[in-house]
This record gives sequence, structure tokens and C-alpha cells, in this order.
Amino acid sequence: MIHVFIPDFNFQNCSLIEAFDWTADLGICIAPIAQRYFSIVENPEEADWVVIPAFTTQLLHPRGEKLLTSSVELAKRIQKPLALFSNSDFILSPSNANAFVFTPGAYKSNPFQIDIPATFDQDPFEKWNFGHWEPAPHSQKPSIGFCGQATRNPLKALKDAMTFSKARLRKQLGYSHSDSGPIFLPAWERARLLEVFEKDGRFQTDFVLRTKYKGGATSEEQKRQVEREFFENIYSNLFTVCMRGMGNYSVRFYQTLAMGRIPVLIDTDYSVAFNAFHQLESLIPVIPYAQKNHAAEMTFEYFAGKNAEELIHIQKQCRLIWEAYFQKEGLIKYLAKSMEAIQSSYRCLK
Repeated sequence: MIHVFIPDFNFQNCSLIEAFDWTADLGICIAPIAQRYFSIVENPEEADWVVIPAFTTQLLHPRGEKLLTSSVELAKRIQKPLALFSNSDFILSPSNANAFVFTPGAYKSNPFQIDIPATFDQDPFEKWNFGHWEPAPHSQKPSIGFCGQATRNPLKALKDAMTFSKARLRKQLGYSHSDSGPIFLPAWERARLLEVFEKDGRFQTDFVLRTKYKGGATSEEQKRQVEREFFENIYSNLFTVCMRGMGNYSVRFYQTLAMGRIPVLIDTDYSVAFNAFHQLESLIPVIPYAQKNHAAEMTFEYFAGKNAEELIHIQKQCRLIWEAYFQKEGLIKYLAKSMEAIQSSYRCLK
């Protein structure tokens, strides 16, 4: 059981992370699904963690920044770790050894950024009525898919580069505490990576390249059609290429797991959420970013080293791991376990 202290603040216009909920009088309580793992204490000295229960993107205003500053100071004074949560591409990172940011876009090299899964409201396999789950058909020429934004349009690359540069400049000038990380041009990088697979010749490639996010869909009907095509593409192929976007994470990676298919993960200083508690990274092909030009070769070597039964087992395990670790209940359980592990290490450092 983790005892948390929540600083006094009006969070009513904020979305709370999954472990918390609203009381009838709009106070904050532990969500029923999380009560096995967390409790709230009134005295910060009795807490294991100081927790800001809302995403930091909703606190980027004077009152919110004051809350963040005072919370960092409180955690430092009472020698407790501070938990912040980020769901944005650029991560708010206070320069303080007491503060840990839980985010899908954590950089593995930063010990104060802790990876949590990208989540979605509904199981996509059930949402799109795919019926009884079946493994991808086995073939000597494995199928690999991608459906999404990928383009070598120089204007798109320039736009993305300017977004990163602007974020860096704002931080350097003291206007922002958000960390953009290294400059990365996702649409450009994806297009180049997909060309590697196209040119290899050993794969059945099923690539649907969009020049705009979600194909530029605007109406609800168009959005549903684009989303259905996206998940049909994943389900139709054994592998799906998963490379980060503007933030250092791939929602597609978790969507591929949910569909019971094998993600080909490009490692951009990225760690799979809760990897201390499961063996997913040993099951799937993980390609270091520095070796991305060899991604097709490495993926085919992975495929050639498995028989049909092993590939079916891996697909099933991908789905089972998503169900156990990356849906709401699993997220809360393993968030608590991650916080307990940090808490133990933190005590040793004090």
C-alpha cells in the first residue's frame, strides 16, 4: 500500500490519472479500482509519495506553476519523492532529484523519467468487432504493415524541426520547463524506415502512408473509417512497424499488442512500460535506432529463427501482456509496483 499526499489545489478543471477519482463534493479520492494499492494521507510527513494527480499539461498556467514549484519544495523538505504525470509529447521535467515524471514518452537514459503505457478507452479488438481472434497466417514471406503518417515531404520535415527548435528555445529562455529531447522528424524517419523494408524484398509489405495525421480526416464518419483501416492493417499482418512520433513513444506499439500482433519496435532511447515485470522485450524484435538501416534484415532474422507454432505463441503473448499490464487495472497495479521500487531505492539514497 502506497500512502500519498496530494497538495491543496483546485483540480476541478483537470483530468485525473486513472488511480484517482472525484468525491461527491468534488474532492479527490482513490478510485475504487486502485484502493488495493493506494491511500491518501493528510499529513505529508506520513506519506510515501507527494503526488500531483493531474497531468502536468493542464497546469501550465501561473497557479499551476506555483503548485509545481511548491510541491517540489515540499518533497525536498520532507525528503519524499514527488510523482508527476505527463501525457504530452514534450515532458515537463523539473530540475530536481526528488521529482519523477511518469510518462509514455520517457527516455531510458533519464532515471527521473519513468515509462507508463499509452492507454485507450476501449479494447480496439472488441471495438471493431474482429470476432474470434486468430493468429496471422504463416507464410515463408512474412507480412509487415504500417498505416499512418509517413512522408519525405521537406515542408513537413521543416515544420517538425521548427516545432522542436521552438520548444528548445522556450526552455533556454526560461519560458518553459518542458523537455523536447533530441530533434526528431517522425514522418520523415518513418518514410525512410519503410523504404528499407520495401527494398528488402523478403517481406509482403502492406504500407498505407498518410501525408497528414489520421489522413486529414475531419468528419466523424471519416475518422471512424481511417481508424478502422488502421486496425485492419495491424490485424492483417504478422508484424507492424512501430517508430516514435513527436514524443518518444509509439501508441501504435500498444495498439499492435492489443490486436495480438508482433510490433517491430525501433528503440529511440525508449523502454517498454513496466519492463521489470514482464518479458515482452525478449519476445519481440527490438531494433536499436542506430541500426535502423538494418531493420529489415534484423526482423527477417528474427522471423527465420522461429517456427510457425512459436510465432503463434508470441502473438498470443503480445495480446495477453497487453491485457495484463497495459489496460487500466494493470496500469494501476504496475504503476504502484514501480513506485514501490523507486521508493525503496530512494530510501537508500537519502
